[in-house]
Parts: sequence; structure tokens; C-alpha cells
Amino acid sequence: MLMKNILDKITKYCLYLLVFLLPIFFLPFTAEAYEFNKQFLLFFLVSLAFFAWLLKMVAFDKEIRFRRTALDIPVLIFMLVMILSAVFSVDKPASVLGFYGRFSDSLVGVLSLGMMYFLITNRGNWGDKGNRVDLGDRGDLARVFLGSAGVVMLMSYFSLFGIWVRINSYLSLISDNLSFISNLSLPSVMLQKTFNPVAGSMEGLVVFLAVVIVMIVGTVLNPKSEIRNPKQIQNSKSEIQNKLQSFFYGLLLVAALGLLMIIDFIIAWIVLGLSLTIFLAFALWSRVFKQKINVLLLPIFLVVISLVFIFINTAELTQNLNAKLTQNLPQEVLLNQAVSWDIGWQSLKARPILGSGPGTFSHNFSKFRPAEFNQSNYWQVRFDRAGSHIAESVATTGVLGILTYLMVIGVFLWAVNPKSQIRNPKQIPNPKSQIQKNYSPLLFVLVALVIAQFVYYQNTVLMFMFWLVLALSATKLTEMKISFKDFPELNLIFNVVLIIVGIGVLGMYYFAAQFYLADRAYAKGREIENLEKAVKLNPYQPSYRIVLSQLYLQEVLSEIDKPADKQDFAKIQNNTAQAIQEAKLANTFSPNWVKTQEILGMVYRDIQGIAAGAQQWAKDSFEKAIFLEPTNPVLYTELGKLLLAEGKNQEARKEFEKAIELKPDYVEAIFQRGLIYFNEGEVDEAISKFEKAIKLNPRHSNSLYSLGVAYQRRGKDKEALEMFERVLELNPGNEDVQEKIQELK
Repeated sequence: MLMKNILDKITKYCLYLLVFLLPIFFLPFTAEAYEFNKQFLLFFLVSLAFFAWLLKMVAFDKEIRFRRTALDIPVLIFMLVMILSAVFSVDKPASVLGFYGRFSDSLVGVLSLGMMYFLITNRGNWGDKGNRVDLGDRGDLARVFLGSAGVVMLMSYFSLFGIWVRINSYLSLISDNLSFISNLSLPSVMLQKTFNPVAGSMEGLVVFLAVVIVMIVGTVLNPKSEIRNPKQIQNSKSEIQNKLQSFFYGLLLVAALGLLMIIDFIIAWIVLGLSLTIFLAFALWSRVFKQKINVLLLPIFLVVISLVFIFINTAELTQNLNAKLTQNLPQEVLLNQAVSWDIGWQSLKARPILGSGPGTFSHNFSKFRPAEFNQSNYWQVRFDRAGSHIAESVATTGVLGILTYLMVIGVFLWAVNPKSQIRNPKQIPNPKSQIQKNYSPLLFVLVALVIAQFVYYQNTVLMFMFWLVLALSATKLTEMKISFKDFPELNLIFNVVLIIVGIGVLGMYYFAAQFYLADRAYAKGREIENLEKAVKLNPYQPSYRIVLSQLYLQEVLSEIDKPADKQDFAKIQNNTAQAIQEAKLANTFSPNWVKTQEILGMVYRDIQGIAAGAQQWAKDSFEKAIFLEPTNPVLYTELGKLLLAEGKNQEARKEFEKAIELKPDYVEAIFQRGLIYFNEGEVDEAISKFEKAIKLNPRHSNSLYSLGVAYQRRGKDKEALEMFERVLELNPGNEDVQEKIQELK
């Protein structure tokens, strides 16, 4: 009996810890402090809770009890589709473990959230009367989540007002004055002005807070809400507790609204305004608040505030208030919504059934980004996420993925609809009274989350909140019970299943620990020994191998730069082989990731004077990279340089012209085109190209030098001297340029 209670408490407190810790959890030990660590926390606590729950039923209850809800089958179908999409993914490591640097799009994370849903829906008391569940401790989970949101806001205000920096100064002072304490300081990530535990940006924070405000409003306006704990006995003590709880919710509301005003991110205002407008429409139609209509003034006020910040330029109005708080506050770079949806549609046409796989939006972006994107300020950024979660789901999970996801949302809306919960509507004279009785604020929290998914991407906290709301709003269908007393053969079967699950969980913990230690090694610094350790601990992560390959290449180039009599040829040969091997292995694990092909081509390009055949290998790699990213002018230019080095001027010319066609202001391609003109004796055409390149980038040394040479060829020594002097300013001490200047003088 004692062990049974312990297992039950393990399941319960793992869920409580998860709900409280996930929004505020971060660790400074890995290369990415937020999503990576949240995913590990999610996996660890959910798997531990699941195993404890299963062990309790099989080993002690001697029966399997499973409470079915309306969402169970849609959720299971969605999870199955996610597994199939990952199996047929274009980049399996990214699909299973998440795209490196983002992590929240992993199959492991999605399955953990689905498992969390079933764990929560199978807790609480399920009475025999009525078909709506008694939430049990699920109301407490909602309150715990709001408490965690309060901690998030406090930590964020500390960042904006520089309090973390001041605390760190005090800690440094203490460390300096006490000899037995050294290096006492806060993690560097906490000293950033954008630090908040929800996301790596303030924009992600306020989108989360917009949804939290909807949750608070629904809770405050509905005293019978399960979140407010209506089971409290109405006595003087509980009345004080309710007042304190109301004060706490009011404080949270003001704090969250303050952050929205300070950050002033239009997408957060859209989420808040649109979701509360839908809430007001429902309230007026159903007359839920007909006895206390004035309470609707709160959501009306928030809608008005949202409209003001959406349609009116408030920069001047808030300039004095926000000047110090938002000064030097970096803004998150988001992929344009139109581009996001265009890439989603193009990806859907290419892989319509299961998409490219979870966590592979970077592949889709490279493959289908429009040529017009090259004219944007961020044309060299390879976005690993869309500006919309729904658009990204269309691209990465295909028709089956997006339809099953929308099915989960649709069944949820049907299940929480009070009319769907009426077994015999004819017995109820006024259906609206039933709506009023069963109204739940969590319905509109999910509405807010869905709106956010159409206008913003998903991070771990937003995904977690989505599945948490699904679980907290679950309604009862049936309870399935299988006793081992009636079927003793099942006892043996489930004991075997339990052993397999236990071994599986332990095995996953082992690999999870390996992967975590690998990222710690990677985060310690870009040194060969650190990267070798990271690769050894996690050989499946191509990002580690890419960096390690570049480090080996740097060692090769550094050794080659030494005088010939001081070069270590054995070291050059060994590091060259290592650079090629790591680049090849990265490409083996993720052959459809353009970066692995590009890095492999760069390695071959830089060692072509050392390894026979490297030039052809480099061309092959860049051609494959162009296939994966056909609108990137950089790749065409690199291929053109290799062809030019072989003396294939006409073929190189085509590659440079293609690059210029994709990006007319791409300086490197224009410069290379000028070189071809110069080599072919068309000096005037070459001068025109070099001058255009310099006009676009006045500090482009190669164009300045080449223009000086071209001027010198035309006898314009004064103009040539000016060009060489500008090159020397950019490259002090360059002997070749100094000789040119002395010659002209």
C-alpha cells in the first residue's frame, strides 16, 4: 500500500513540477539555454510519471484502468501521423531530436506532450453521474500554471529594469571581498536585456502573456470556474482566500498588460484582441453574464486597448515611457507571413501526404524560398521556422498532419460545447442555462492559442500550454477497466510490457544524458577537443561535425601559411583527412540539409591544392547544394569561382550571371564577372563591373584592387593610385599593395 501511494505521488508531483517549472526553466550550461533544456525537462518528467502510473496499475492494482475522452482517438491519430512523417522525413535527426538551435519541433517533444495529455486526463475523480469529469487536481494544475506565469513576469521585469545586472554587480563585489568565494555571478544569459525564461525573445514572451491574459480574464469573470476552486466552503477563511486569489489574478493581469505595452508587439495585440472579441461575442449571444453584465467591461477595455495598439502608432505616445526600457532592445527577426505560406504551399505540392517531416522547415525554406527574398535585409539567413505555426505544419507534416491537427482542435471545440454535453436536450427547457452552467474559460484560452498559431511560430511553452488546455478541458466518455483476476494471462503480458517499458525508459535516459553532456561540451568553446568530445557523445548531430570540420580546416590553413621549412606535413595531412571525414559524416546524417553540402564543398575548395581531385569534389558538392537551395546566389558564385580556376570562363560566366539574376546587387558575383571581362581583355567592361561593385560596397577590397589594376592597364595612374591607397587603408601592411603604390609614385 505504501509503495502504491508513493507511485501515485510520483505521477502527481511530476505533473505539478512540469506545469510549474516548464515556463520558467532554463539552464546556462548548453549552447541554447531555453528550448533545449525545456525539452529535456518535459521528456524526463513525463516519462517518469508515465512509468510510475503504469507500474502502479500493473504491479499493485492488478488491473488496467483507462479513462477515455472525446479527444483520445484524434490525439492518437495525430501522434501516429507525426511518427510516420518522421520515419519518411528528409532529415531524420532533425525530425526526431528537433532542428539544432530550435529543438521545440522534435518528435520526442510532441510524443511527450501527447503522453502528458493522457496522464492528466487519467487523474482526478470520475463520478458515475453525468458525462463531465470531476477535475480533481486538474484545477490545481491550472492555478499552478498561473503561478508560474507570475514568476515569468517578475523575471522579465527584472531584465527590463536592469535588476539582474545590479544583482550580478553585488555578487561580483562579494566575490572580490571574500577570498573563499570565487567567480560568484549570474549566468551571462540572465544579464541580457531580452532575458525571459519563456523564449529567447521578448516577442515570444508577450505572445505567451497575451494568452495568459485571456486565461486570467476567463477565470476572473467566472467565479464557478474550476481554476478558482469552487469547492471551497463558504466561510470567513475561504472568503479571505478568495479575495487574496482575486487580488493575485488582478496583479497578474496588470503586470502582463504592462509588459505588452512596453514591448508593443503587434502580433500579441492581435492574439489578445481577436480572442477576447470572440469571447465577447459568445458571452452576448449565450447571455452567460446576463445577471452581471457589467463584468464584461474588463474584456471590452482590453479589446479597445488592443485596437489602439494595433491601428494607432503609439511610438510617440509611449516614447518617453519606453525610451529607457526599450533602448537597444533587439527585435526578433521573423519570416514574412506571405513567404511562410508560399513556402508551405510549395512544400505541400512537393510532398503532399506526410510533408518533409517535423523539424525540417529549414529544408523547405532553402528549397522553395522565392528569388525576391534575396532583396530583403535578411537574404543570407536560413530560417528554421515559419512566421506561422500552421503554415509550417502544412510544409512539414503534409495533408495528413495538418488535417489530423485541425481534427484535434475541432473535436475539442465540439467536446467543450455545452450543447454537446446534453444527453437529452428535450428535458432542458432553456439550453442557454446549460451553456451558462458549463461555460469554461479554457475554451477561449485554446481559441487564443489557435489564433497565435496562425500568426506566430510555436515554441516549447506555447506547445505545452496548448496540450495542457486540451487535457484540463477533457470530458468523459467511458472508463475502461481490465482486471487481471478475470484474465490472468494478461498479468504476464503486461508484466513483460512493463519490463520492456522500464528498460526503454532507462535506455532513453542514458542517451538523453549522453546528448546533454555532448551539448555541454559543444557550449564550452569552439576548440577541437571540445568538439571531438561532443561528437563522441552524440555522433548523430551534424551541427557538431560541421563545426569540427571547420576547425580542422582552420588548422590546415594555419599550417600552410607558415614558411615551407616550418610546416608540419604530417599534421596537414592528418587534419585534412579529419576535415573531410567530419564533413562527409555530417552530410551522411543529413544529406538534404543544404548546409552540410555547402560545408563539404567549402572544405574541398580550400584543400584543392593539397588533395588530388578535391576541385571536382567541391564542384559536385556545390551543385548538390544548388539543387537543395536553387535561389541562393552565393552557391552559384562559389561554383563559378571553381570553374574560373579551371579556365572554363564561359561556364563560369553563366554561373555568375545566374547569381546576378537572382540578386542584381550581389557584389561578389559582379566582381567575379568583372574578372572574366578583364581576363578576356575587355578592360572597359571590367572597369564598369568593378565600379558598380564598389558603389554597392565601398569597402570591397578585391574590387578596389582589381579596379586599380584595370586603371593602371588603361594608363590612369592617378586613379589607380587612389584605389591602391584605399585598399591599403583596409589592409594595413599588405606588401603587394605597398609595392604597387611605390611603383606608381
